[in-house]
Amino acid sequence: MNNPFKSLVPDLAENKIHVALFLVFLLLVIGYGWYFFNVESTFKHQMQALSEEYMRSISPLLGEKAQWTAFNRNVQRWSIPYLITDERGRPIHWRNIPEVRQTDRLTEEALEVLEKRRTVFQRMNGVVPVGSVRSGGPAYLMYFGRSLHTQSNPLFYGLYVLMVLALCATFFMWLRNKQLINQANLWVGFAKETAHQFGTPVSSLLGWRDMLQTMVETAPDETLREKSEYIIKEMSDDIKKLKNNVFRFSQIGSAPQFEVHDLNEIVREAVAYFKDRLPQTDKNIQIIANYNPLPPLSMNRELVMWVLENLLKNSIDAIEKQEGRIEIETSYLEGEDKVRVTHSDNGKGIKNEIIHKIFDPGFTTKRRGWGLGLALCKRIISEIHKGRIFLESTRVDRGSTFVIELPVAVSGIK
Repeated sequence: MNNPFKSLVPDLAENKIHVALFLVFLLLVIGYGWYFFNVESTFKHQMQALSEEYMRSISPLLGEKAQWTAFNRNVQRWSIPYLITDERGRPIHWRNIPEVRQTDRLTEEALEVLEKRRTVFQRMNGVVPVGSVRSGGPAYLMYFGRSLHTQSNPLFYGLYVLMVLALCATFFMWLRNKQLINQANLWVGFAKETAHQFGTPVSSLLGWRDMLQTMVETAPDETLREKSEYIIKEMSDDIKKLKNNVFRFSQIGSAPQFEVHDLNEIVREAVAYFKDRLPQTDKNIQIIANYNPLPPLSMNRELVMWVLENLLKNSIDAIEKQEGRIEIETSYLEGEDKVRVTHSDNGKGIKNEIIHKIFDPGFTTKRRGWGLGLALCKRIISEIHKGRIFLESTRVDRGSTFVIELPVAVSGIK
């Protein structure tokens, strides 16, 4: 049987309409970006052509102070970097070169920077002769580069690419969350259907048990009566457990009822039940429990019992050694106002590469299993009881330790 809870990767085939709409929207975003970048590129080319034309056309007129002032104002506004030298190449005037300000002294470092810029500008736009800065002076040479407004901004392009990637990631996460919601609904339906299917045979078993009890009470053999009563008691415990399981499944998807309980008593009951039903094989498994005083807690008894039983059953299944050992200890963390249950075993442990998956719905290392046990434990402790369940430690072939922490303050009981 395929496990309907196993895959958490969005099924694109089941979301054809959403995928198609997303692709159309994505193409529109990419198309708009391409159009914008194309318009920007055209504008930059036109801006560059205009600035070059301006620089070349105004350069012969730079003989008057008023013209020079207007020239500097326009160049500053357009952010056109330029350098004016004498005939021997010595810098006389420059603008929009961030490395060297006009007011800086011409040190060797500054001269080296300006010389590099002059070489780049000459290769880019050649040399433009200009009129005298001072009337009647010698001719000067001007070198200029591209306007800062026409230079591409890598940060902007990077942000656009990140925006497109974020859009894709958001859509993927939406599909995944949609699938998780569907899986959660499947949990609820599965649980309620299981409770419904269990209901009839449980009622029938109760009836047969009562008939057997009546027969035993009238049996003439005292020894037979004692043995039968023991069997009936164990049968009653199993039927009670089955009824509790039906009740637990029926609560999935409903608001759980909280009552005040002693967590030690719940742990004792779970341990006692499994001690009497340990596998009758060549393995010897011991369950050792250590109980410390705990404050009362407001909790859903059956759901917490379900968590403890899941951990115990997983430990029993994980023990492959001849001598198995399961240790459970309860304690009260007074400083943190929490109750803790520490559950350890000497089973086969958990491999490092799958540790992050153990609480995922549908994940299981067993040949037969739904992978719901630890996922339900996580939901019961974390979501319903506002506590915490986590894997504290594990070593392959050495065992694992799980920890449950329930806050006392949440219950409002001190």
